[in-house]
Formats: sequence, C-alpha cells, structure tokens
Amino acid sequence: MSGLKEWKNQLFQKKPDAQEVYTQELLAEIREVCRQMQSANSRFANENDNDLVDACIYEMEALNARYRFLIKRAREVGITCTPVQARENKGGEQVG
Repeated sequence: MSGLKEWKNQLFQKKPDAQEVYTQELLAEIREVCRQMQSANSRFANENDNDLVDACIYEMEALNARYRFLIKRAREVGITCTPVQARENKGGEQVG
C-alpha cells in the first residue's frame, strides 16, 4: 500500500521548470564565488611573501570579474534580492 502512496506523491509532485533550476544553480554559483572571495581576502590579509600577495591579488581580481559576470546574468533573468542591512524583523533587530 505504501508503494502506491509513494507513486501517487511522485506523480503529483511539482517538477521544477528549467528557469527555476537555472535560477537555483546561478544563486549557488554566486554564493560559491562569494565564499571564494572571502577566502582569498583572508589569505591576502595574512600573507607575508610578496609573490603570494601578488597571487592573492590576481585571484581576487579574477573572482571579482566572475562575480560581476554572474550578477549581470542574474539581473538579465530577473533575480533580485533584499540587501542584508535592510532585512530587519519588527523588533528592529537585524535578521540573517
């Protein structure tokens, strides 16, 4: 009996459309680039060797270019977000 119930749930479960999947993948890629940017910035702040400082700078520039590209694509498909500092709960405390 549970097999029939599972089959029914799968049959009527909403499948994400291609646009929804693309949006989620794009947002995940933006989050990953942001994570990489934070990591590169942290390494830059703690590096002492001049060659490695240069490498961090080049990496941060490449990540910034990738980030700009992804943000442009997000705007093209209509993805928007609320700035973090603007998201507050009713008590005035920041959320997020």
